[in-house]
Amino acid sequence: MLRILTGNERFTPDAKLIEKKGKPVTMCEVLDRIENRGIEKGIEKGKISAFAELVKDGILTLKQAAERMGMTVAKFKAAMKEVATN
Repeated sequence: MLRILTGNERFTPDAKLIEKKGKPVTMCEVLDRIENRGIEKGIEKGKISAFAELVKDGILTLKQAAERMGMTVAKFKAAMKEVATN
């Protein structure tokens, strides 16, 4: 409903948001989950930025930073680029 009213695709629910153990969930539960996903993404972006700075300063290698984020080097490089452009 929010996606339709606002035209914002971030409100497009996935199957996990619509049902919980086969039962429908309330709109409040859906919004809480969407908000938590946003918080998690913000935290992850912050961690990527912090590790990118450590790589830039020569404290960590790219491989070490990627490992600490649980990513491949290629994925970490892409994430660094995405964070830098936002």
